[in-house]
Amino acid sequence: MDLLTIEEVAGLLRVSRHTVYRLALRGDIPGQKVGRHWRFIREDLLQHLRQQSAERMAGAAPADGRDGGQEAAGT
Repeated sequence: MDLLTIEEVAGLLRVSRHTVYRLALRGDIPGQKVGRHWRFIREDLLQHLRQQSAERMAGAAPADGRDGGQEAAGT
């Protein structure tokens, strides 16, 4: 199991340490406080990001403006 610190997660996600703290406190990324320090399991974090990305892609409208093959009735 590969544990990451706040600094390592910030580098991985290319965001500030403050952003990682905020995301962790809100529960937007999986992490665990160990004493006064946050720790993140690399694979859990990456899996969470993959899942979030897949959910966003599934909910996104087609880029070409089509309705996904469903035509309005009567057309």
